Amino acid sequence: MDKKILLLGDSHTYGDGLPDVSFTDPWNGHSKKSWAYHMFDENKINNKSYTGCSNDMIALKLHRYAGSDVKVLIMFTYPERFHLTRKGCNFIIRPDSSMAISDNSDENRVAEHLNNKFENENRKIMVNHFDDNMLEIMYLKNILMCQYFCQTNKLEYAFTVVDHRPKTKCGGSLEKYRDSLYSYIDWKKIFLVDNKYGFTNYGRKINAQKGSDNQHWGEYHHKTFGQLFFDWINKEKVL
Repeated sequence: MDKKILLLGDSHTYGDGLPDVSFTDPWNGHSKKSWAYHMFDENKINNKSYTGCSNDMIALKLHRYAGSDVKVLIMFTYPERFHLTRKGCNFIIRPDSSMAISDNSDENRVAEHLNNKFENENRKIMVNHFDDNMLEIMYLKNILMCQYFCQTNKLEYAFTVVDHRPKTKCGGSLEKYRDSLYSYIDWKKIFLVDNKYGFTNYGRKINAQKGSDNQHWGEYHHKTFGQLFFDWINKEKVL
């Protein structure tokens, strides 16, 4: 029997802005028109992506949901998001917002209440303690963690990214550490269009149409990216 695809990512993988995701209630179910569904049959996909997801949460979900009977497909999100736990609840922190998340609706209601209380404090933690260099290092560590998890558990996997960026200039020991993390990542398993464009970079390059929310990409871009990714997987025999 064919193994299922464990699909992980953020709103671009969940499908925000696509016609089968409610504009007024995007949490009511993920799209079946996002990029991965242009690669594999929907019945083979176990979509555990989440709107607003951080790379910390993607790594956590990989550990939580991956079994020996899956293949792993991940689109890593932006570096400037991270996971924070307070009062037993999970938060995704971004420069402009803090968001409570949970797979359990009852827990989520509690977390949303706490988020209203702690949002400003959560954002201050990020702004005051995490610069671009540290966020990039956290980003690379999460990719590396997911890579090692898949390799150690002998899981077939393929990765891609929302937004591929050139290395920042860290300087000193921090730059050596960052370069070391880069060197341990198997970039042959990470799909980039023309070896340099992530999902969003490529959307901007081709001036792709936005979806119904005017923030995320429309279905044509999902289809185009998915087909390019699928062709690369077949060519490189990655998954």
